[in-house]
Amino acid sequence: MNRLSPVLRIAAIVAALVSAGLFFLAQGKLAEKQAELEVAQNATRATQLELETANSQIASLESRLSTERAAFAHTKRDLESVRSEMYTAQQEVTQTQQQLRESKIQISELEETARRLRSALVTSEQGLVTVSKEGELAQLRERISELSKANEILRAEIIANESP
Repeated sequence: MNRLSPVLRIAAIVAALVSAGLFFLAQGKLAEKQAELEVAQNATRATQLELETANSQIASLESRLSTERAAFAHTKRDLESVRSEMYTAQQEVTQTQQQLRESKIQISELEETARRLRSALVTSEQGLVTVSKEGELAQLRERISELSKANEILRAEIIANESP
């Protein structure tokens, strides 16, 4: 056992040296890993900041998109309203044009009727004048015949008064 003891002591010393070497080696690696961790954390923070900025920009864009959609919907409703009003106005114009055509036709018919009535009135007036003249002639003839009879009576009286 005595022999084993020095071997174990040497093995323990070698193990201690290897452990110390590994410790110092690991210490350097640990410092490297620590530096890498800090770099990674800084990169993560930067990425987080960029992500937060991107998220806020996305939220802003979503808000603008929502506003633009609402404005588009409002504009679309206004456009539909204007189209509806324009269609109604077009229908009214068409109806008014039809009424205007019908009114023109009625005016033409009324003007033609007025011309016929004027012609008939002129003819009636001419006939009335003719009838009136014939009536006056008949009255004058009757008056002449009355005056002729009165004249004969007066001649007869004159003759009767002259002959005693």
